[in-house]
Amino acid sequence: MMTIVSLFQKVARGVMPTLVLLCALAATSSISSAQTTGWTTPIPLSPPDANAWFPDVSVDAAGTVHVAWAGGIEGFDTVWYTNSADGDTWQPPNDIAAYPQIGIASIASRPALLVDHDNMVHLTSSNDSVYHTMARADLAYSASSWTSPTKLNGENTAYFTRSAVDSEGRVHLVITENLRNLECENCYHIYYRQSDDGGFSWTDALDVSVLPTGAAKPQLLVDAQDNVHLVWEAGLGGGLGQLSDPTQVMYAVSYNRGESWSLPVEVAKQNNPAPPTMTKNIALGFDKNNVLVAVWTSLPDDTHYFQISADFGRSWSSPQPLRGLLSTWGVYVSRLDTSSMARDSAGNLHLVLAGRQLPEQRSISIFHLTWDGIGWSNPTAVTTLEGDVPEWPRLAIGQGNQLHAVWFVRDEEHVWDSANGNYRVWYARTTAIAPSIAAVPWPTATPTVEPMPTSAPPTPTPSYVEPTLAAQPVEMASMAAIQTEVDEVWIIAKSIAPTLVLFMGIAVVIVLRRR
Repeated sequence: MMTIVSLFQKVARGVMPTLVLLCALAATSSISSAQTTGWTTPIPLSPPDANAWFPDVSVDAAGTVHVAWAGGIEGFDTVWYTNSADGDTWQPPNDIAAYPQIGIASIASRPALLVDHDNMVHLTSSNDSVYHTMARADLAYSASSWTSPTKLNGENTAYFTRSAVDSEGRVHLVITENLRNLECENCYHIYYRQSDDGGFSWTDALDVSVLPTGAAKPQLLVDAQDNVHLVWEAGLGGGLGQLSDPTQVMYAVSYNRGESWSLPVEVAKQNNPAPPTMTKNIALGFDKNNVLVAVWTSLPDDTHYFQISADFGRSWSSPQPLRGLLSTWGVYVSRLDTSSMARDSAGNLHLVLAGRQLPEQRSISIFHLTWDGIGWSNPTAVTTLEGDVPEWPRLAIGQGNQLHAVWFVRDEEHVWDSANGNYRVWYARTTAIAPSIAAVPWPTATPTVEPMPTSAPPTPTPSYVEPTLAAQPVEMASMAAIQTEVDEVWIIAKSIAPTLVLFMGIAVVIVLRRR
């Protein structure tokens, strides 16, 4: 009779080659196969005679694409909005929010969009304060369909916003607001709030950045376990999106749906024997294996890097470059740029960012890359410009496989003169090689939301309590150990371990039955 030891030895001889093969593929394959059918020719969404920048995009369950951007009319900073059922035909832009202009031609309302599970479109935007408003997806084109704006910050100036929704419908929100102190007169912190009633009321503000420096460009991600992940760019400042160099990319996480948060860590230094001088433009996603993927820009080497985490952000691999890609820094020094990631129905991650491919290259492209759980695809240029500068790409995925990208372009004559520039918002789309999810038609019920005027917002009663620090930080595993160049192999191996255990169990049953 075969002993248990010999049985497992026999099973291992059959399973281990598969494991070795998978690890070898992970170690040697840095390029994944093509994951889209090709991008459409970019089209402008904003008119040619109106300055427009910093767009955002979201998609509802019906497949309608919602786009908003910052603009201005005489005396007001505005949020402009349009939508499309198919990505080909678009509504004329409509100003759905207007704020009295502060300063000369600031035009920096910085809109951020989110569509929740109930097909409500949430909009957060700013002038010196940040406001939240919402409308039903099918009625969002009409300014009167949006709720009266709710102010979300305190008495200090606030700027960036970003929101996400978890599986139970909780809306998670972060804003940046200045926290003046003796060491730093202009250091914006990141404050977190949440809503369990669809955005009608919000919890007290919680300071989750807690650093003695400023913060800008936060990005928020909720994973499949409803952990809430936050990344941002840190440095002195934060007003109007500006940070003084040098900057660093930071990460914090909540493992209890936002109730408490970890202390921030600098992602680029984790397991990195030679940290860069400066890091910027971090984006975050999670793939089909629930592996977190962070992408950021490294300076002065002018390179994009990525890191992965298989334990929900408790530890990170050593940084690896996105091969064949440089940042824009060698051609155009932008402290206001960003990058963006979204996940399709197959669990592939799609990344859009600005960059170039050769050191001598003067043109700048918006590139698209796909992470399939093992490696990155070759970069595909969505648009390429010389002289004019594409910036601030944002990405959303609808119906499982429809990719929608927006960005704005600085005209060459006014690249450094935003007050007089002729900046425009652009759009392109493609189809990912992933399953399509059927569209859910819009409801036909009459609206019940309170209307919002297009002129200056009324002065609301602030739903605000002085922010507290992120108490009881979630314990983080040690990240001090230096890992090797095969870190990604181990992380991917851990992610597929449950499947391998299942295969081994099946193999044991088969061997026993044959006896």
